[in-house]
Amino acid sequence: MTANQHDPFDLLLSTHEVGSMRKLNATILALQGRKIPTPHLEEIRLWWPKLELGDPEEAISLLLKRPDSGGKDLQDWELDVLKLRLRFNLRFLESTDLDFVYSGEAWRREMYEHAAKEIEGIFLEDEHIRSFDDRFYKPGVRVKNVDIQRKKAIYIEELEYTQKYAKKPLRFCFTGPYTIFNWTIRPSNDTQFLFDLVDNVFIPEIKEAIKAGARFITSDEPAYTTIPDDRDIYNEAYHRFFKGVSRFAKEKNCRLGFHTCFSHRYDILFEDLPSFPWDFASLEYANRDSKQLGTSHDDRPSYKEAVESALQIYNSRNRCKLALGVLEVHADRLFSEKEFEAGTAYKQLRDLIRDRLLYQSRYLYENLGDEGPFLLLTAPDCGLRPVQRINALHTMLTAMVDGAHDARTSLINEFDLPTYRTN
Repeated sequence: MTANQHDPFDLLLSTHEVGSMRKLNATILALQGRKIPTPHLEEIRLWWPKLELGDPEEAISLLLKRPDSGGKDLQDWELDVLKLRLRFNLRFLESTDLDFVYSGEAWRREMYEHAAKEIEGIFLEDEHIRSFDDRFYKPGVRVKNVDIQRKKAIYIEELEYTQKYAKKPLRFCFTGPYTIFNWTIRPSNDTQFLFDLVDNVFIPEIKEAIKAGARFITSDEPAYTTIPDDRDIYNEAYHRFFKGVSRFAKEKNCRLGFHTCFSHRYDILFEDLPSFPWDFASLEYANRDSKQLGTSHDDRPSYKEAVESALQIYNSRNRCKLALGVLEVHADRLFSEKEFEAGTAYKQLRDLIRDRLLYQSRYLYENLGDEGPFLLLTAPDCGLRPVQRINALHTMLTAMVDGAHDARTSLINEFDLPTYRTN
């Protein structure tokens, strides 16, 4: 980044998504060796020209030509399908004008399973269990007397390929060590397992990611706060993590953050935040907020608690930026297909997101001055994989970006703020 370029992280109400997005049905069926129905192929014919991805017939031809034999031919073909899916995700997210984009977990079948299968000392079961909504994963079992270590790098190949094709700044995401620990079947007293995950898997993995060029990294920790009694070991694990990566991240100007959602114990999270040098955190609040417009305390019940908690950590001199989720993961279920096509869903979501951000920003401005609004980021509550309709997903993300733009314009005019904070 040159001296004349602005860091998008310093943009007022900078926008990013959080994690996964629904995988194209045609790619899922192709990889499973199943017949691809015409509607799923038409989805490719519709979106490829929109996203300037080239000839859709070439993509369809690839999906329909699964090798009959196994071995290297099949492996190469599967990799080509994953690359096709990843390029789609990137161009799709870039087309919404997000400030940071991501691979959408295009190469990952599921967040836990993708990491666990590459960790020596974890055995994956054959059966699946539900994690959330329509998400399922194969649980892992801690193998007795086997040292915890990586079989190979977990995310680096995906990251490097994503970097080749991304046109906008990238966010990199990994499934956090506590979630791997929490979702693995193990003896209840085996806390060393968590520390071994940090020391032998996640510190080397994240240092490699930073070395490869990752500059905006999220630790995805959906399990955090689900077991309050684990608070001490979670905190110790992340103190070890930061001891291992902080200096290197700082040298490379890499921001480290975390995401958790659908928690009823954010009080624990906000108490712990000042103890760690996180650069940002992404949380879930839209899901529990009112759907009516307005910027008063009564209009924004969930965010009142959020900004009060945020102010407490900022008064402790912590400057972790917060994305207090403004787009509900299940927002597509609030609208019919007709409302999406007519633009009604877009208008309602855009105005609602604008008001949520204005409420947050004004509260922090009143208490912290010019710096306050710059301590906020804009993001959905969680990963958007539950959104089944691609057009609905595009509308939702575009509404979020445009709602942030509307709020940014209002704040700049109202408080004479700069567009970017440079100190």
